[in-house]
Amino acid sequence: MSTRSTLTVRSQTSKINFYRHMDGYVGGAGKDLYGVLYLIQTQQETNLLPSFIYGIANLKYKNDNRVYEFIDSPSLHADREYHYTVTIINNDINIRIEEFTLGKAIGKTFFDGNMEKFESYLIEEQII
Repeated sequence: MSTRSTLTVRSQTSKINFYRHMDGYVGGAGKDLYGVLYLIQTQQETNLLPSFIYGIANLKYKNDNRVYEFIDSPSLHADREYHYTVTIINNDINIRIEEFTLGKAIGKTFFDGNMEKFESYLIEEQII
């Protein structure tokens, strides 16, 4: 069974939504988000937001299918188990992760923090 998730990438003025059909749990989607964020930070990109969106939009599975697809609204996917929100404002990054019970419209936030805290969380959970 697939673990579905949604992702919202936010700035001060806009947001872009994505859907991920499988591996949406933190060990899959969370690890991928961390990987893209870590890469663009270490490359010292001057504007992290477009680099992050490009990186996410171009992630592919081994079979060459895209991991994420653009969607209008995360709420259209009632089958999601996780929702990730990555907010990037003035190159400051915040990550929030919510877990959903199937069929419920409101998720429970179990992580909300900056990149340093996200890295610590992933290490603590033995994901990276």
